[in-house]
Amino acid sequence: MAAPDSVTLHKLSGTYVMNKTLSNDPDKVLALQGIGWLVRQAVKYSSVTIKVKEYEEDGVTHIDIDQTTTGGITSHEARTLDGNMREVTDRIFGDVRGYSKFVNITEVQQPFLKEGWDQKSLGADNGELIGAYIESVGLDGDQWIAHQIWGFEIVDGARR
Repeated sequence: MAAPDSVTLHKLSGTYVMNKTLSNDPDKVLALQGIGWLVRQAVKYSSVTIKVKEYEEDGVTHIDIDQTTTGGITSHEARTLDGNMREVTDRIFGDVRGYSKFVNITEVQQPFLKEGWDQKSLGADNGELIGAYIESVGLDGDQWIAHQIWGFEIVDGARR
């Protein structure tokens, strides 16, 4: 099901089920992040449901995500969109640090990440997305960095 226009980056609260036919295979990325073969296989064959709660507290947007996979395996992710670096211990990825914030599309460095966005959902200034930076904190040499851009794309004519 496509995302209705009522769901925006400022109104993300809801329950979503991942459509794996529209997603890339995450195996190589998870392997680069040091995730073992058995866990990667579980990810490949599991259904994923996320419950998102977005709210404001003291003028700052927060996004809490509870993810559940087949077999009832859960994880919780709390994001504060203020651009401040925070460290957490993630159930899958271990110790990580990162930040999240609203960004303008002009701040996005990679050209391919500037294309395909639903122009109606880019915000009042025609350029708002959510940007995130995450890095592993491990001391074992398997360090990685992830840059994420969140927004709504048009995929096969549907807003996703």
